Amino acid sequence: MAKIGVFTFKGPREGQTIKLMDRYQFVDGVFKANATDALLMEQMLCTFNGCELTWEDESGPEVTEHSDDGSLAKKSTKGMTAGEKLAAQDLAAKLNVAEENKAAKIESAKS
Repeated sequence: MAKIGVFTFKGPREGQTIKLMDRYQFVDGVFKANATDALLMEQMLCTFNGCELTWEDESGPEVTEHSDDGSLAKKSTKGMTAGEKLAAQDLAAKLNVAEENKAAKIESAKS
C-alpha cells in the first residue's frame, strides 16, 4: 500500500491555512504529498519551515482495471458519466486523426 507524507506545522504556524512559498497549500496546518515528493520536500519543509513529517497509508478509491486494447468498448466505458464518455470519444477521434496525419507524412516523405 502506498504511503502519504503528512506535513504538519509546529510552533507559531500551527493550525494555519496558508499557501507557503506560493506552492504548498496548508489547510489547518496540514499539507499532504505522495511518498516520493514528501521525501524531496522534507528538508525544506521540516528544517526551514518548522513542519513535522508523519506517514499514513493511502486509503484512496479502489483502482479499477481497464481494457488494454485502447478501444471505447462498452466494458471500458462502464461507470462513466455521459460527459466522460463524450470526452473519451472526442479524445479517441483526435488520436485517430493524429495517427492518420503521421502516416500520411511518412508516406509523403517516402515519395
